[in-house]
Amino acid sequence: MLRDNDKEAKSILANTSNKIFLRVEEMEMTAKLAVESTGKGFQTQAAGFSGHAGEMNMSYRDNMEARIEMIDRVNPTDLKALGGGQAAPPSEH
Repeated sequence: MLRDNDKEAKSILANTSNKIFLRVEEMEMTAKLAVESTGKGFQTQAAGFSGHAGEMNMSYRDNMEARIEMIDRVNPTDLKALGGGQAAPPSEH
């Protein structure tokens, strides 16, 4: 579509509110569009715990730490790994 009319294709993409991305083989333009249009989100991850298994019980100790980091909502590698009929979540802007 970009080859035929670059200006019109970019206008259509800019004015589309719901973008759904299926499996992507071409990792430059389409994957970049997917990552940019879905934006970033927060991910929380537990920092760790320790445990000890005994004969009759198991002790568990949580160090009560977590980290929050901002990551891309869509990963280009995940787009390439999608199967037939699968899609990445649409952007919600």
